[in-house]
Amino acid sequence: MSLAAIVTDLIFSTKIVTEARAQDREVRVLRSYSVLSEFLRLTPPDALIVDLNCAGINGISAIALAKSVKPSCRVVAYLSHAQQELAQQAREAGADQVVPRSEFVVLLPDIVASYAAMRTVEAKSQSVG
Repeated sequence: MSLAAIVTDLIFSTKIVTEARAQDREVRVLRSYSVLSEFLRLTPPDALIVDLNCAGINGISAIALAKSVKPSCRVVAYLSHAQQELAQQAREAGADQVVPRSEFVVLLPDIVASYAAMRTVEAKSQSVG
């Protein structure tokens, strides 16, 4: 089970990695569409964080690709608060949650914790039977 993040911004990637480590979780930071595509093919993540303003990566395409490879992948996308049309496109592509950057920073501990809870529930369900 894995958590991945599509982000090229150093500040946000550091925040995501730091929060994951604080909760004793691993996260794979993906910085290009080709790396994302290969990662999805080999080990589709259970949860994916997408910076919709990520330089060089079309976030909408990334969400659609992740959902096509693993429909159960939980996708949380973040963007500038003024980009309502892009937010709608992300939802239509399959993002489970779309939040402004400022809110994302506040919600990040909960996002990582919900991924951790998802892992615990799935591990328990796999051990039954």
